[in-house]
Amino acid sequence: VDDFSSELADRLGPLPQLAKNLLAFTKLRVAVARSGYTSLVVVDGRITLNNPGGTIYRLENGKQPTLDDRDPPLLRLRILTDIVREAGRR
Repeated sequence: VDDFSSELADRLGPLPQLAKNLLAFTKLRVAVARSGYTSLVVVDGRITLNNPGGTIYRLENGKQPTLDDRDPPLLRLRILTDIVREAGRR
């Protein structure tokens, strides 16, 4: 995804924020797959990260991770990315 992003910027010039967001979201989807999870869904701020065995990723305290809808979209994307990375380490 990073190589593709660089190629786009080389050919088209600076990418608009919308395109950067789309590429960041694509990187997140790739990270979900690489970490062994089958899906990532956010509904009403609750993050559901499913693995092939049917279990849902939970924080160390046993709770389901959440997002605050008041946070800016890029911050929420960064939080999701961090959660997926942490889930992949377990």
